[in-house]
Amino acid sequence: MRALASAILLFFLTCLQSLAGSPKPNFLILTYEDVSPHFGYNGVALANTPAVDSLAADGVSFERFMGAAAVCAPNRSALASGIYPTTLGTINMRGAATAPPDLKIFAQYLEDIGYYTVNIGKADYNFSADGRWSNAGYRADWRDREPDQPFCAVYNFVETHQGRVKRDNLYNKAGGSLKDGERADRSKVTVPGWLPDTPVIREYVARNLDNIAFTDKKVQRLLDMLEEEGVADNTIVIFYSDHGDGGLPRAKTYLYDSGLHAPLIIKAPEGMKIAGLNEPGERDDRLISFIDLPVTILNLLGIEKPNIMQGRAFLGEHIEPEREFIVAADDRTNNRYDIVRAVRDKEFKYIRNYRPQLPHLDSVGGITDMPSVLEWQRVAREEPELLPEGSEKFLRDHKPLEELYDLENDPYETINLAEDLRYRDTLAQMRERLDNWIVETRDTGFIPEGMLRTMAKTAGSEWMVAQQVNSLYDSLTASRQALIAAQPEKFPSQIGLLLENENPIAQYWGAIALTESPAMVDQYASLLRGLLDSEWRDIRLAAAIALIKGKQHTDEAVATWKATMAPNPIDWSTVNGMNLASGLPENLREPLNELITRYSQLKYKDSMSPRRYSVQDAKIILGINK
Repeated sequence: MRALASAILLFFLTCLQSLAGSPKPNFLILTYEDVSPHFGYNGVALANTPAVDSLAADGVSFERFMGAAAVCAPNRSALASGIYPTTLGTINMRGAATAPPDLKIFAQYLEDIGYYTVNIGKADYNFSADGRWSNAGYRADWRDREPDQPFCAVYNFVETHQGRVKRDNLYNKAGGSLKDGERADRSKVTVPGWLPDTPVIREYVARNLDNIAFTDKKVQRLLDMLEEEGVADNTIVIFYSDHGDGGLPRAKTYLYDSGLHAPLIIKAPEGMKIAGLNEPGERDDRLISFIDLPVTILNLLGIEKPNIMQGRAFLGEHIEPEREFIVAADDRTNNRYDIVRAVRDKEFKYIRNYRPQLPHLDSVGGITDMPSVLEWQRVAREEPELLPEGSEKFLRDHKPLEELYDLENDPYETINLAEDLRYRDTLAQMRERLDNWIVETRDTGFIPEGMLRTMAKTAGSEWMVAQQVNSLYDSLTASRQALIAAQPEKFPSQIGLLLENENPIAQYWGAIALTESPAMVDQYASLLRGLLDSEWRDIRLAAAIALIKGKQHTDEAVATWKATMAPNPIDWSTVNGMNLASGLPENLREPLNELITRYSQLKYKDSMSPRRYSVQDAKIILGINK
C-alpha cells in the first residue's frame, strides 16, 4: 500500500511539474483569421483539414475558447497583452492607442529569459508592435536564432480572412485554387440557422470551408518543418483563430458565438507532461477567454503573472480558478460606432446594447456590402418565407436593449428570452455580472473615442485615464449614463441633470440621449445650445445634431457642426460626427451635405485611419457605392 501511495504521489508531482525547470520548450503558434471551429475533428467533414485534425488527435481541443471582442485588432490586443481591450483602450478597431510605458506583450517576457521571438505576418494590436519581437514581418523566421536558442514563433495566416471569401480575385488565390474534389460540395454545406438557405449563401459558406482547407496545407508544411529541423520533440504547438467566421453576416464583429467562438488546440510533444492538459485526443470544456492564453504561456515557463495582466492561467504549475463566465465587447467597427457588451457562461448568453437605436446590420464598410449580407437583405424583401424563425429581427433598424439566449437549446441565438419572466433570475444574475465586470476591469468604452484619445495625451495612455485616482472617468457611472441615453423616454428627468453636470462624459451622454429623442429637445434647447461652445468636439457635435433633429437653433447648430467637422484635423471625433450626421433624416441633413460631399472626395494613404473611415462614412451617407 505504501509503495502504491508513493507511486501515485510521484505521478502527481510529475504532472504538476512546471516546465520552468526543464529545457525551455519552443512554441509554434498558428493563427487563422475569421474562422469558427469548422474542422474535420469537429465533424465538419466538408472542411478537409488533415493537418489541424492531426493536432487535435495528438493534442487537446478546447471547446469554449471565446474572444474578448469579435473582430481582429481588439482580439489580437488581448492575445498579445493578456488585458481586456476595454481596459487598455484598444477596443475600437485599429484605433492606435498609446500603450502604458510598462506594458509588455507575452513575447517580451519570453525574450527576457532567452527566447528568440518572431511574428510572421500581421501584428495588429491596436497599439504599436515596434520592438516587441526579436524579429517581425513576413520574412521573419525562427531558424535565424542562435544555435540551441529556444524560440516562440507566431504565424498569421491571411488566406481565411473574409476578404478571401468576399472578393472573387482573392478567393481564386486561396480556396478557389484547390483541385476539383478538394473544394466543399455546395449542396452539402450546413447553412447557419439565422440565414436563409439559398445558393448564394451556400456559396459563401463553402468558400469559407475552401479557404480553411487551402490553409491547412500551409499548416502541414510548418509541422513538417519542425520535424526536418529536429525540434518537434521539444515544441508546443498552439493553434487558434482570432475570432469567428468572416464572410457571413452576424458572425465576425457580433457578440454571438458565431463571432466570439474560436478554435483552440494545444499539442505538447510526446512525453512532455503539462499540468492541466488533458490526454491527447481529449477535449476540454472549460470557459477560456483570449486574455487567458498569454498568461498561460508565461505560467508554463514559471514566469509570475504581471500585475497588469487580467487573464487566468489554465495550464501549468499555478492554474487559476476556472471562469464562471466570460465577457466580450464591441464598440467601433471600422467607420461605425456602437457599444455592446456580452456575458457568457456555459448555459446562457446575455447581451446589452447601449445604442439600441442603431440597427444590427449597420453600414460598416467592408462588411455590410458583402454578397452574403446583400443576399440576406434581398431574401427579406423578396422571399421572406425563406427566412428562418427569428432571422428577421436582425434586419430591423433597431436592437433590443437586452438579449438573453439559452445556448443549449438555442445554439444559433435567435430566440431572445430577456422578456420571458421564467428567466428573470438568470437575467438579474447576468446584469450583475456585467456591472461588476465594468467596475473591476475599468471599462473605458463609455468615453467617446475622440475624447478618450485627448484625455490619454494628458494621462499618458488610455489605460491610465481610467486608472488614475482623480480621473474624470468612473466606468460604472458612465455606463449608467449611457443606459439613460439608450432609453431617454424612461428617464426624462435625468437628461437635464446630465446636461448640467460639469463632467464632459455626462454632458456627452445627455446630448446623445436627445439625438435619439427629438421631441424632448425643445425642453432642453438652452442647455444644448450652451454645449455648442464646449471644449470637447464630441460634445459640440452631439449637441448640434440633437438641435438639428429637434429643429431648435438650427442655423447655429449647423454652423457649429460644420466648423467642428472642418477637414483638418480629421480625428476620431470627426468619425463620430459623421456617424451622428448619418442618423439625420435627409431633409434635415441637407445643409450638411456640401461638407459631407467634400469628405467623400478626400484622399487617404493610411488604409485604417480616421480619414479613411470619415471618407467611407461620407460615401455611405450619400449613397456612393465606390
